[in-house]
Amino acid sequence: MEYCLLSDIGKVREKNEDYCFGEIISDKKAIFSIADGMGGHKKGEFASKNAVLGVVNNLKEELIVLNNKQAIKEKLKNSYLKINDIILNKAKEEVEYKGMGTTLTTIIINDDILIIANVGDSRCYIFRDNKLKKLTVDNSLVEELLERGFITKEEAKDHPQKNIITRAVGIDENLLIDMYEYDLENNDIIILTTDGVTNSLEDFEIENILNQNMNMKNFCSKIVEESNFKSGSDNISIVSVKL
Repeated sequence: MEYCLLSDIGKVREKNEDYCFGEIISDKKAIFSIADGMGGHKKGEFASKNAVLGVVNNLKEELIVLNNKQAIKEKLKNSYLKINDIILNKAKEEVEYKGMGTTLTTIIINDDILIIANVGDSRCYIFRDNKLKKLTVDNSLVEELLERGFITKEEAKDHPQKNIITRAVGIDENLLIDMYEYDLENNDIIILTTDGVTNSLEDFEIENILNQNMNMKNFCSKIVEESNFKSGSDNISIVSVKL
């Protein structure tokens, strides 16, 4: 496996509230996570960093011995719930942290199976046979309007409420987590992004960059460069993993 993680403050924000991290556990096992914090001051930074490190550190040792995909899914879900409680309790204990939250998208590669847990609008894609495919559904107001047919894809691109998410870790005691499973093949590339990328670049633009046959480090650098060139109005983070 070849991978790269890259996070950039962008051109406008005063701090980076994104966070990404991950580890390869063995030849056929890995865990990676990405988050986009919210809440201002240092609250977004706290939420995103603790969410990502929490889920990776909670699971990386258990993944060494866990093989059953249902057991892995259950552990992943429980890890999200535990992190949700930690962020909620921090907000209750310290007034300055009130209202913080974070998106959280995590992938676990287990042999030829990809397991994804998602809350919020950070995304997971897969690149196969020169085509990019989005595997997650955004928990956002615009996504809901799109699914119900109230707006078109073109209208969604520049919708004034584009940044409103309908779910986040650390906001509600009853956290809903979207779980996905996908069969993997050799040479697949799995990508995690925050909305600093996807609000700046269209999917076809990400696909075009991937089709330049770059290594993962150069690909991530190019994504950050292009996102800043097109906008740079938000923090920019990307994780790419090539099997």
